[in-house]
Amino acid sequence: MIYHNSQEEYYRSPLGALETGSDITLRIKVPDKINNVYVYYWTESTGNVKVQMSLFEKLDGYGVYSAKINVGMKPQLLWYNFSFEEEEFFYGNNEDGLGGEGKVYKEKPLSYQVTIYKKFSVPTWYKESVVYQIFPDRFNKSKNQDPFKAGKKNALIHLDWNDDPHYIRNEKGEVIYWDFFGGDLEGVMEKIDYLQELGINCIYFNPVFEARSNHRYDTGDYHRIDPMLGTNEYFEKMTKELAKKGIKVILDGVFSHTGADSIYFNKFSNYDSDGAYNSQNSKYFNWYIFGKYPEKYESWWGITDLPNVDEMEPGYQDFIYNNPDGVIRYWLEKGASGWRLDVVDELPEQFIKEIRKAAKATKEEAVIIGEVWEDASNKVSYGRSREYLLGDELDGATNYPLREMLISYINGEITAEKFHRKIMNIYENYPKESFYSTFNILGSHDVERIGSLISKEKLKACVYFQMAFPGVPVIYYGDESGLKGHKDPDNRKTYPWGNQDKDLLETYKEAIKMRKEHKVFVEGSFTSGFCNDNVYYFKRENEEELAIIVLNNASEESEYKIDSYQGKIMAGEVTVLYKKKVLKS
Repeated sequence: MIYHNSQEEYYRSPLGALETGSDITLRIKVPDKINNVYVYYWTESTGNVKVQMSLFEKLDGYGVYSAKINVGMKPQLLWYNFSFEEEEFFYGNNEDGLGGEGKVYKEKPLSYQVTIYKKFSVPTWYKESVVYQIFPDRFNKSKNQDPFKAGKKNALIHLDWNDDPHYIRNEKGEVIYWDFFGGDLEGVMEKIDYLQELGINCIYFNPVFEARSNHRYDTGDYHRIDPMLGTNEYFEKMTKELAKKGIKVILDGVFSHTGADSIYFNKFSNYDSDGAYNSQNSKYFNWYIFGKYPEKYESWWGITDLPNVDEMEPGYQDFIYNNPDGVIRYWLEKGASGWRLDVVDELPEQFIKEIRKAAKATKEEAVIIGEVWEDASNKVSYGRSREYLLGDELDGATNYPLREMLISYINGEITAEKFHRKIMNIYENYPKESFYSTFNILGSHDVERIGSLISKEKLKACVYFQMAFPGVPVIYYGDESGLKGHKDPDNRKTYPWGNQDKDLLETYKEAIKMRKEHKVFVEGSFTSGFCNDNVYYFKRENEEELAIIVLNNASEESEYKIDSYQGKIMAGEVTVLYKKKVLKS
């Protein structure tokens, strides 16, 4: 008989995340017999605060109590719940923590979240982008590429582009030979007409810097393009040519660790310089955390090929972003337009903030994206809450939560209502600018191919969903052509040139064209809802346009009714309802 809903403006106003300095009004409806109502809230700066609520209005048998709270000037999270009488019972967030309608607890209620952020804006070009993710070795091998000439130690070169990738490991499970197919930057440029025809205006590259492995997350030299991919000069030339065609470039920044086989660590003495492993007098020695020198050192997830760095070491900070030729600045000046920060939860907040400062100082329209696998507003890592969306950190976060919930819904594992609630939880927690800047993925190099998890017809529906949903759609190379694959390395096969699924490819082109022709899908307001257990919908609206996207995850045809719209939708399909509104004269 007690009611509060964090997603209804009557009970929480304003809704969602709030700018610093804002007031928030909280209301709760209780039976008449309850007279003493309190709201508890907590922030890192205020600690626990208890506020007695005042009677706002009387309803039939109920009273609505209200309290206004100023959220303060510090960007942070605020948590709240309610208590009654002499703390005989409490009211808080629902048990799955998704916001909306809560529940009564006898003790220790789950709290509702309010994200308090410093006002910021994300570059328009990024929010208007359709991004194409390229794993450089596997997209296209140029006509001039000779991988044997540009090869490296412990490399296995495939002669057949259509071979399956694989690892050759020793008895410890360590990779002893890395396989390469010869994809390169020039090969990307040879396929630019294809990307433009698809509708791409931004490329996100997995690491392109010199490294031992084929994935190149074990950086060997941050200031050098891997010779198998090209040269620094070619990269600069490429970005200039892409800019003329309206295509930006985002690079992958791997800054929580380097490669053991690198200029900086040089474990295998492949570089003509003293790395930290070779000498304690090395200028890179303080970058790393040694136990018993030199064999015992901290490494990423215990993988000795990936020694961790101390990001707060001044010399490393100078190298990455302080120096005029620091890595962040260097590649932006060479033509990149942004960075995707690998394993961002491994990086200290101050390090992320300084990367952002250096990037924006070098190129005002640069973007910083972070790899986050959970809700980026309240991620807890290494025992502490992380700051990603409070205004001084990321422009956008990878939207793995959306991918996971969409797959679960479209495969019938969760209802349309649960899907709606999960989406609304992210919408409620993220600043609007962050929600409209999420890196919306269906696939990536770290997860199974979307085409191996859902049917082709369901994938078509998901593509329209992705292109119409708030945020920036990201296509993992080959997904649009029917490329399938399970876990690494199966999800990193070569692009199937000549064997594309033309029907699926056409769906991608049509969906991207729809997004680009109608600004409502970039900037329009967002409303989420469901019609029944199987039919989910969302609306996008601006002053000129209204679009309603309807999905059905059932095994049979379902009916829907949304406002004045009603109809039937086939099993596993998407319907896009669109109309032009009459403007006021």
